[in-house]
Amino acid sequence: MTMQTIVFIVHMLPSLGSRIFAKAKSIGMMEEGFVWIVTDGLADFFDTFEQSVMNSMKGVLGVRPNVLRTKKLESFRVRWKNKFQQENSDIVDAKLNIFGLLAYDVTVALAMAVEKSGVGNFKFDKQVANNVSTDIEAIGVSENGPNLVKALSSTRFIGLTGDDCFVDGQLQSLAFQIDNVNGYGTRGIGFWTPEKRVLMKKLMTSSTSNDNNSDLKPNLGPIIWPGDSTSVPKGWEIPTNQKKLHIGVPMKSGFSDFVKVKFDNETKKPTVTGYCIDVFDAVMKTLPYANLGMIVPIKDNRKKNAWVFLKPLTWDLWVTSACFFVFIGFVVWVLEHRINEDFRGPVEYQVGTSFWFSFSTIVFSQRERVISNLGRFVLIVWC
Repeated sequence: MTMQTIVFIVHMLPSLGSRIFAKAKSIGMMEEGFVWIVTDGLADFFDTFEQSVMNSMKGVLGVRPNVLRTKKLESFRVRWKNKFQQENSDIVDAKLNIFGLLAYDVTVALAMAVEKSGVGNFKFDKQVANNVSTDIEAIGVSENGPNLVKALSSTRFIGLTGDDCFVDGQLQSLAFQIDNVNGYGTRGIGFWTPEKRVLMKKLMTSSTSNDNNSDLKPNLGPIIWPGDSTSVPKGWEIPTNQKKLHIGVPMKSGFSDFVKVKFDNETKKPTVTGYCIDVFDAVMKTLPYANLGMIVPIKDNRKKNAWVFLKPLTWDLWVTSACFFVFIGFVVWVLEHRINEDFRGPVEYQVGTSFWFSFSTIVFSQRERVISNLGRFVLIVWC
């Protein structure tokens, strides 16, 4: 029975992502039966990867916000890149992602709301006198907040990311574009819009689409999965007696709204909550796969002691290195003790000097001189 796996990469730097896919291909995780889904952290950089990287990513699905290429957007990208290059000359081929575009649009919307509300002077309530842990918590509350929120909620304009508007103080979500890596580049296979909530081969506007979502059926272009397969992977074969997948969750303090792990005092079982957990559970519920068993925290049970430096090397290698220390020290002593005063003296002194000499060559500059040409040759080979 063949095990099949679905891998999600939520957000990752392009440099790290390219190395992960190269490693995944080398260990056979880009073959038939595997599914790789990446978000805009990597999908936005598909067109910048080298050919070797794209070959290792063949069959990957990328999901990213759909932003139409308008003259306004392209003009802004050029001006931003020129300004960024002037201030950061050491960074080449910098690219503005979706978060930068949204931040710009939100800033414009806030400026429009300030003008609309007629706020001329910003006054802040006195901050609460307590020991705050971050600078954000130390910021006072604006007295003009309600007016700004009201003006911002009614603000609507055409920004860099499209028709931007706020509903209940929230910027509306963009449509998502789904791309499939084919080894030479990418090709779009469909879209998903927050209004229709249905996968579509073509992006439908409000004027061309039916308002009744029940009449719409999922319709995507053909997908080439890893291993040049056109059949949709099933995930785990059913029935299966394999062990269920355990998802590790790091236990870290701070940002508990994203991930929070709490242990029950009686049952000693963990309860994992937070935004990231909710998103993961929602995705898994919509996928027709049973590879999910439970979510558990990661605990570092490895013993930490003063001998931890021995672990990177095996005992065989440590013993071999020690033998070479003795051997090199003996060889140098044989070649030097008759003509070099540094290797003369009592027996115990000569033995200690020889061992110390072979060890010091790889740690720091040795004190003893090497006179014979054969001794120098052995030292070069040893170093």
